[in-house]
Amino acid sequence: MKKPITILSIFFLLVIISNSLFAEKVIGVTKFENLTKNQELEWLGSGIADAITFKYSKVKDIIIVDRTNVEKIMQEIELGQYGLVDKKSAKNVGKALGADMLVSGSFVKMGNNVRISAKLVEVESHKIINQVQIDGTIDDIFKLQDDVAINLIKGEGSEVRLSDAEEKRITSSHKAKNLSAYEFYSKGQDFYIKNQYYEGIEMFTKAIEIDSNYDLAYTGLSKSYSSLFWHVSAILEKPEDPSLLDKSYEYANKALKLNPDLDEAHISLSKYYQNVKIEKVSNKWEMCEREAKKALSINSNNAEGLYILSRVYATNQVKEEEYLKKALDKNRFLVGAQLSMGILYYNQNKYNLAESYMKKTIEIEPKYFLAYSWLGFLYNKKGELNKAVELYESVLKKYPDYTYIIRNLGIYYRDLKRTDDAMAQFRKAVRLKENDHMSWHEIGSIYMNKGEYDESIGYFKKALKIQPEYYYSLANMGYSLSMKGDYDGAFTFLEKAYNLHSDKDWPAGHIGWIYKNKRIDKSKARIWYERASKRNPNDSSYKKYLNELDGN
Repeated sequence: MKKPITILSIFFLLVIISNSLFAEKVIGVTKFENLTKNQELEWLGSGIADAITFKYSKVKDIIIVDRTNVEKIMQEIELGQYGLVDKKSAKNVGKALGADMLVSGSFVKMGNNVRISAKLVEVESHKIINQVQIDGTIDDIFKLQDDVAINLIKGEGSEVRLSDAEEKRITSSHKAKNLSAYEFYSKGQDFYIKNQYYEGIEMFTKAIEIDSNYDLAYTGLSKSYSSLFWHVSAILEKPEDPSLLDKSYEYANKALKLNPDLDEAHISLSKYYQNVKIEKVSNKWEMCEREAKKALSINSNNAEGLYILSRVYATNQVKEEEYLKKALDKNRFLVGAQLSMGILYYNQNKYNLAESYMKKTIEIEPKYFLAYSWLGFLYNKKGELNKAVELYESVLKKYPDYTYIIRNLGIYYRDLKRTDDAMAQFRKAVRLKENDHMSWHEIGSIYMNKGEYDESIGYFKKALKIQPEYYYSLANMGYSLSMKGDYDGAFTFLEKAYNLHSDKDWPAGHIGWIYKNKRIDKSKARIWYERASKRNPNDSSYKKYLNELDGN
């Protein structure tokens, strides 16, 4: 007998249908076309797109695609800066962005009057869900942008729920008080999107000079300095510049003092705490977590906030993976999250998964040398050393000055017994970057392995002058000195290596060897072998030597 359909059943069915209809939608916004053809107004096309993007970030049911990624994909698919001219191009852009819907449009200005036309397009069907045309004066540009943003998604076809509170947030969100300040801010955003951080900083600064209470311009400065900090070290391979972090911190706080409802400013603060030295901020990870969670409380779809939490919880692989997946669900273009996921699976020996994420990282950011390095490590771990070498050689054909890759290639040449090739790579690395202590160390190691200890000592000194606590240089310096019979000198470096690096046993073992075989001091030899054995109880040689000292 069939059970009757009750009112309660119908209610739950309607709830299920409603939830499926109003699932989160991923929306990308393209730059608006300047139909006026006046180059002096080009900034407004970016300004409108950026304003709509920012307003949609206030809507819970919308996952907004970062404008940096939109412009990048538009260029890669060779659509220029604007327009979804046909179904194929819309689907290509949407697929590349992982977007359900795309916003495109244009503007025209005649005298003081401006007309903004926009359409919301469903990616899969290329169906125009809604289109609007708003007329007004340039002095009312902020209200016009509000009207475009709201009217595009309020239609039934958009399948986006817009609450009264969210509509109020859209219309009240952070408007400039001065059109000139807004122009400089929009130009700054355009430079930021193109990774031209210095030019962006100049524009944001000019916006603040006009309007000292312009909260979004301070946010622009904070995120520009934060991104520049990463760009300088990760892409340009230059030493980290803490002053960039300090400036990001300063401007983020200024922005939040004016308006605490700025998730991007909280993200800048969380990045500051993530990267600042623990000697400067002892509770850096607690503060980092606090700021990331504040950003997410303002915008639950903020992918960077989720990614930063994955770094906070990096010692817990389950939570790290959880937050990385959430971050990539919101923004598949986060290179840090892609690489971190690859490294996570690398450490779990899930090589196919790790490789896919590392390759995706490189696809998103072809100049990110660390991603190539990890992919090479992966091939080596899989026993495919020649494949790792081929990868590094191909990278250096395109980017010949990547010292990190040059050094890694030298290490793999060394492992393949191609000593001369290895030496050539290490010497090339130190010509490009004189303070590359690891390459100076590798040169010393080649001489040490050949028994040319005077040469090796000289190069280890160079490495230690740059990085006095580098374990391998300390240990190998001690070994080289001991091979020359300078045992007191050897003790200095071996003891320092032992004291600074509590996870290493070899320095203690070698000191034990010197006392046992060269100084003939059984008492001290026993002390050091016991220390080595305590750090590495699985090494049976230490127990063997202790038994020999006891006469067994």
